[in-house]
Amino acid sequence: LGFGIISRIGSGFLADRIGGIRTLLIGSVAQGTALLFYLFFDSLTSLYIISAMFGLFQGGIVPSYAIIVREAMPASEAATRVGIVIFASVFGMSFGGWISGFIFDATGSYAAAFTNGLAWNALNITIMLLLLMRARQRLAVRQRRVDAAVQMITLADVAGKQAQLHHGAATLALQPGGGQAGFLRADHGDVGAPRVDLVGDAVQKGRAGVAGG
Repeated sequence: LGFGIISRIGSGFLADRIGGIRTLLIGSVAQGTALLFYLFFDSLTSLYIISAMFGLFQGGIVPSYAIIVREAMPASEAATRVGIVIFASVFGMSFGGWISGFIFDATGSYAAAFTNGLAWNALNITIMLLLLMRARQRLAVRQRRVDAAVQMITLADVAGKQAQLHHGAATLALQPGGGQAGFLRADHGDVGAPRVDLVGDAVQKGRAGVAGG
């Protein structure tokens, strides 16, 4: 019980940093490891040690469900989803205890009961891996959408700046003496037209050259 309390607090601390799915995956793998140890040790001392390990690993699994629901589901559905998940977890624990006792009565061996627990734990790990892969895919799709939006905004901004520069150059060319000065400078090998560049210094130099003519 004491290790279970530590596990709940520690799992919450871990979930705040790596997310609920990864926290649950770590807890499920550790819980499966503790169940595996039960198959190879049968002394009273090992029972206490492995039980403490099991409590330490298992305690943070159920609290992680609420975090996963909040991460994967809309906020408007969080309360209903959490209720369904908690109901399923309580039902699973009740059914697991009953079926393990039934297996022991039928076989006379705890090994078969622990193997049953390992099988269900493996199923849980598989589901968590699938959820983790799905979360990564959704994150990748979201990132591509963000990159596309940023690219469109950048292109629009560049186009707007180019339009402003062309408008400014046309205004300078229409000023009295501007066009004549440009042709005279072109005859001497200089640049007659205003130089259009997105780099600020180059734009300023181009405008200065036209105004100076």
